[in-house]
Amino acid sequence: MSPAPERIAKPRPAPLALASLAALAALGLVSGLPAPAHHTNVMQYVFQRVGEAKAGPFDVVLTAGRPRLTAAGGKELTPAEEHKRLEGFTHRFQAEILSASPVPPLRVRLRFTQEEWSRTFALERAAGKGAVYSANVTLGPRGRYEVEALLEGGSPAQSWRASFAFDHDYEKLKDVMQALLRSLERLGKEALTLGLDGEIVPPAKQAQVQGLAVRFRELVPWAGRLREGAGQERYEAEVRKPLDRAKEAEAAAARADYAALAARLADVRAACESCHRLFQQADAAGRDPKLPPAGLPRR
Repeated sequence: MSPAPERIAKPRPAPLALASLAALAALGLVSGLPAPAHHTNVMQYVFQRVGEAKAGPFDVVLTAGRPRLTAAGGKELTPAEEHKRLEGFTHRFQAEILSASPVPPLRVRLRFTQEEWSRTFALERAAGKGAVYSANVTLGPRGRYEVEALLEGGSPAQSWRASFAFDHDYEKLKDVMQALLRSLERLGKEALTLGLDGEIVPPAKQAQVQGLAVRFRELVPWAGRLREGAGQERYEAEVRKPLDRAKEAEAAAARADYAALAARLADVRAACESCHRLFQQADAAGRDPKLPPAGLPRR
């Protein structure tokens, strides 16, 4: 497994500075500053180091960034022309090939896989930059991808592979909730149909359901990450409920208890609906949601 991705993200003020600015803005003492939003999207990145892995005699350093165009024929493009050419891409990936000896000419490809989605992209070697290969790519659904770098030399025997993991970050809460619903429906379909009529569930199917439950549990925290702001502790408390239920569903899948899995998924759906009510209230009001005092039931 590759190391966790490192991001260079937009800097955020310290918590004390956020609180001070919010107070001053409310009093009208900071001219030109808009009132603080009830939530902010902080998952935008400029550059991301995906990781470094061995591929035979080589070390592969994989990075990701925003799509961009390389100069072609010396022609300058207008911003509108550049945007039109790039709008179909989601990222630009670069693979730097390192070796103690000179790196021979290679064919470099990246294969991205996520559940039922898979695609391979060929990288081109950059002129005058050593063994650096890059390309603009178009990824599919948001979430985590397994990434395989395939290096090929001059003969079929010269082939090496390196493995990475890459998070195609969610940028909108709506995207996360839609992905949660799709994942919940798929898990629910499996839970309600397995083990009936004395069926013995084969190990491969059990492993598949376990994998779906793990990915669902990994997806839930995104709802909280996209709600960072003045009411962060309230959002985190609300998101913790579906996360706890998702962990219970994952445990049920791990022991192949599909009746318990179906019951826990019902609890997850109820907790997600509670999150939706909270987020919708905040969006409609344009300010932090008002939660019931501790100990009182939420409707």
